[in-house]
Amino acid sequence: MTTAKKGGLFGDVRKTLFGNLVFSIAQWVVLIVVARLGSAEQVGYITLATAIATPVFALTGLSLRDARAVDVGPVRSDQDYLRLRVLLSVAAVILAAIIIVGRYGDATWALIFVISAVVLTRIPHMQSTLHYGIAQTRGRFDVVVKSQVLRGVLGALCFAVTFAVTGSVGAGFVAQALCWIAIIVVAERRPLAQDDVDFDIGPFGRANLQQAFGLMLWMLPMSIAGALQMISLYVPRLVLAEFVTFEALGLFGAIYYFLTAIQTLAIGISQASVSRMAKAAATGNAPLLRRITALVMGANLALGLAIVVGALTVGEWLVGAVYGAAYVDRFLIVMVAVTAALQLVMGVTQYALLAGHHFALRLWINLICLIAAFAFSFWMIPDGGAVGAAWAILWVVVVRLSLGLTVLGWMLTRPLAPADESRG
Repeated sequence: MTTAKKGGLFGDVRKTLFGNLVFSIAQWVVLIVVARLGSAEQVGYITLATAIATPVFALTGLSLRDARAVDVGPVRSDQDYLRLRVLLSVAAVILAAIIIVGRYGDATWALIFVISAVVLTRIPHMQSTLHYGIAQTRGRFDVVVKSQVLRGVLGALCFAVTFAVTGSVGAGFVAQALCWIAIIVVAERRPLAQDDVDFDIGPFGRANLQQAFGLMLWMLPMSIAGALQMISLYVPRLVLAEFVTFEALGLFGAIYYFLTAIQTLAIGISQASVSRMAKAAATGNAPLLRRITALVMGANLALGLAIVVGALTVGEWLVGAVYGAAYVDRFLIVMVAVTAALQLVMGVTQYALLAGHHFALRLWINLICLIAAFAFSFWMIPDGGAVGAAWAILWVVVVRLSLGLTVLGWMLTRPLAPADESRG
């Protein structure tokens, strides 16, 4: 058995932040390659495909990484989570196929291929995120970071080479998916197996299926909450796709990928601390929970301020240098920065509620925000286009942040009892 030396909270945050940063930049490189070597229309294809695939896998993903990270009890095993991951991936593919055939069946082959290929990349991606949760429970952040770096760099390289040779966005994502599968075997399963992680999920017999179903029921409020949060962020993009050309959607999506990258960083920072938050909540240690929350909140506030300052000073130059002059829009750049800064703070509130097992509260917050996303999108986008979509995304984040801070304040000022899995 090989166990990495466990560091402190900031050590875990630094490792996770580095891994997420590399992965986000690498995914950004994919978009840059298409913008530079392809067309804005192809970037629009990626924007739409991502807006479809991400909510689908969020809905069927059940937030397995987060659940494994906060599941500090001995009741459920790694095999239970791994078995459920297989079942959920099958469900995600079926749901995505229904959406593709039902809504985009008459679209061009190129668009259908891109959507299908992006869906394909999500299968190994979701498997890796579960492995990260398993590694996190053992303090193996080294495995997480190594995998993120390899997946980011090699995945982007495989995409870039394939796209440069074929000119096909879909073929590029297929190559990326195959690369990620290889990394799962080499950089995730092998080192975790040395930590006594058993990846043999066995047959899907009646007892195993019942255990998977029980796990799914326990996670349902938390997972639905996470899915609603993700869907609400992508609703404006899906609505925008109905009112503008793919070229215009591509120009919007390229700038707003910055928001996706910041979201990845925010999730990484919060995920690095969620296990410690969960242990503090489980033992009723309210002072420790408040201290960890304050530390992570302060780090995110500082990062958010830096993002806004950067957007105001060098944002236009950066977008022009990366994508080209056609993609520069000062208003959208500043809106992305402000939204990202608010989203960094919002992420802390979501994960604090998750650590405290307040799944039902988190569910209600995100349900309200999903309703707000549809309302703001259909109110602002038909006449406002990309500008309306920017405002819709911002207001959804404002609503979620306001509700999250209110509930977080209530949570941190009340006495904590030892965690109960039935608590909602």
